[in-house]
Amino acid sequence: MAEDYRVEQLRLALESSSKDLKMAAILSLPDNVTDAVRYLEKALEGSELDLRVVLLDALFRMTGDRSIEKELIAIMESPATLDDAGEELYMLARIALNRIQGDTSDALSGEGDAFQLHALAVPGEGRDLAVIIHGTWANEGSWWRPHGDFHAYLKEQLAIEHLYDGEEPFAWSGRNRHRARHDAAESLLQWVEGHNPRHLEIYAHSHGANISMLATHAGLHIRRLVMMSPPVRSDYFPLWDQVEEAFNIQARFDPVVAIARGGRWFDMPKVRELELANSGHSASHDPTVWEQNQVPKFLGLLAAS
Repeated sequence: MAEDYRVEQLRLALESSSKDLKMAAILSLPDNVTDAVRYLEKALEGSELDLRVVLLDALFRMTGDRSIEKELIAIMESPATLDDAGEELYMLARIALNRIQGDTSDALSGEGDAFQLHALAVPGEGRDLAVIIHGTWANEGSWWRPHGDFHAYLKEQLAIEHLYDGEEPFAWSGRNRHRARHDAAESLLQWVEGHNPRHLEIYAHSHGANISMLATHAGLHIRRLVMMSPPVRSDYFPLWDQVEEAFNIQARFDPVVAIARGGRWFDMPKVRELELANSGHSASHDPTVWEQNQVPKFLGLLAAS
């Protein structure tokens, strides 16, 4: 009876006009609800690409059909995944493809092995410094770079004058591996040490937030940590004494974290949390979304109105 109830809920969701409702219903289905397959296959007809990826992921989980792999690769390689606008679609397809290919070495929601970070001394005698840190598979993007839309929004509209805008912004491989995030944390320490800031402010998207938190275990002190759509994992929790202020900004519905079975909330006094009225993994670094949801006011920034 429980399975029949889930199938009925899926059918009703697929008949709705809300893509968020459809995706949430699909992603919540257990792998063994095979009675849902006929509804999922029908929903593929004319579906938008992001919804199509979620449908294909569910169909693979329930049928094991390896032919789905080719379609996911085609979506990943399509023009729709190019540039910043395609960031979220690429992530959805890549996570679904990893599942088909049996790549379970790490995931957005997984538990990573512990690593010993090499501690670096950060004297903290220079000027204030703010930095944007991109997330998984976003190293080729432009939104976080100097003159990118989010970077320009922080620096010009919110008057964060100490936001780094030089020729060598911090970047990391973007690989979806715990080892890559550990290496990125060490690189972040070295990058920060090279700038010798008095106070450090970080705006980090997705796993960029986890890199920032991981770096605190080697001595990185963060005055303000603004986490945008982080996959919340206890194995990346920071040394909280090393973080003066922490904020967690999450979308109303995040299909990327959902398809990866990730967490979204810290639920602890140290972290102030905000749920946006908007959906999408990339919504949390969209300047328009920030204005619509009064994020600057939530963060206590000077330019908040």
